[in-house]
Amino acid sequence: MDKPIRIGGQLRLPSGRTVRITAKGSEARSWGAVLVGRSWHVIREVSSGEPGQLQYYFGGESEPLQLDEADAVSLAAALNRAR
Repeated sequence: MDKPIRIGGQLRLPSGRTVRITAKGSEARSWGAVLVGRSWHVIREVSSGEPGQLQYYFGGESEPLQLDEADAVSLAAALNRAR
């Protein structure tokens, strides 16, 4: 069984990098991994506003996290389970 993911907790990604969990999942707006340029990012649609507006996951940093594919997929899955 997967370990519970909690807001404020930390997650160790496949690369060994540790990321802080600062957002939770939503059935209506799930997190996903997407390639932007040469980096993978974790994004979801904005809750209000124009369709197609995206929210990038920052994980407590000043810029969106730039990850490799395995880390981005793992982080998106964890955020979707976070409560």
